[in-house]
Parts: sequence; C-alpha cells; structure tokens
Amino acid sequence: MLATTLLATAAALPAGFEVPAGPYKTNFSTFDCADLDFTNRKIDVVYPLSQNADEKFPVISYAHGFSDTAYTSYTQQFDYLASWGYVVVAPLSCKYGCLGDCKELSLLDPPCFGNYYKEQLKALEWSQSAAAASLPVNKTSGAGIAGHSMGGQATALSAALENASAYGIKAAAMQHPYTHTYPASTVPFLAFTGTDDDVASPSMVERLFDAA
Repeated sequence: MLATTLLATAAALPAGFEVPAGPYKTNFSTFDCADLDFTNRKIDVVYPLSQNADEKFPVISYAHGFSDTAYTSYTQQFDYLASWGYVVVAPLSCKYGCLGDCKELSLLDPPCFGNYYKEQLKALEWSQSAAAASLPVNKTSGAGIAGHSMGGQATALSAALENASAYGIKAAAMQHPYTHTYPASTVPFLAFTGTDDDVASPSMVERLFDAA
C-alpha cells in the first residue's frame, strides 16, 4: 500500500513541494523485450541500489498514457517509487496505440488501446524471466501495477479477476484513468483524477469504484 500512497502523494503536491525520497539510491536502465508490440520493444526500469547484494524488491509494472513514453514522461515518480524499495518496469510500446494488436473497447477511446493492458502484463512476465536476472526483483512477493490515462484503463483491465490471479497482482493504482470500460478490480486499488480534468473525468473514476 506504500506504493499507492506515494503515487497519490506525488501527483497531488503543490508546485515546488518535494516528496521525501526513500532510503535507497536508484538506477535507471533500458532493456529489450521481444514480446512487446512492434511499436516499441523497449522497457525502462528504475530500481533501488542496495548495499546488500542479496536484497530483493517487489516489482511495479507501469503503463504510460496516450502519447507518453516511460521514464522520460514519469521520471520523478519512478525515482520516488524506486527510492522506497520498488523495481519499476515500464514498457514503451503503444505510444499511440498497439498497432500490432489493434482492438477497440469503445468508439470513444483512442484507437488500438483495447489490448494495451497486455503490454503491462508482458512487462511483469519479463521481470520474472532470465532476461531480467540482473535486476533485484523479489519473485515471491507478488506484483503491483499502475498507470496513467490510457495506462489507467490498462491497469483496470489488468486488475480484473483472471489477470490479477494469473500474474500475482496484489495492488493497483489508476492515475487519471481514461476509460469507457469498467471491469471490477479484484485487488486493493487506488483510483483518482481531478475535477479540473475534463478528459479523464471524475465520473470515470466513480464508475471504477462502483464496479468493484
């Protein structure tokens, strides 16, 4: 639950206010993941640096919003999370939709985002694979998921019953989720937007809570 608290805090602070960093210094790397949509097969990873080489940390898979990337778009937030002991994995695929796996859940959504949640789940799979063996991932603690805008919708889909149980997802955070689809989350979740957000409206968040 610390992860969801930090996500909310970082997004709601007044200008110029600093969220206290956690006890860990952090590092940033980019990896290749052949399973991602062909639009971009890179994963950005921010992780804690520990003096104990055997220390492992829970993973959070983060889904970016429409036209966003990963670490470049959410640098401060990822650094905060990693400093408090989380490995953040963020796929760069589907910046303008998943063109290799195009599906629409609603005509009101941007095209080709219906299967975007699968990229978030692929990143979780990757974090458990040999390709990520150099990262300090705790493979037995379960995983967190989070996302912004269209990534918020993806997170809602990933938090639904079948996906959450299959991937060991324990908690979810949906930041300004833009969605016209409202699956029922089966894990503890945080969802929020603002009354000044006329794109990802408060009614969308309310319907996500109602569905659960």
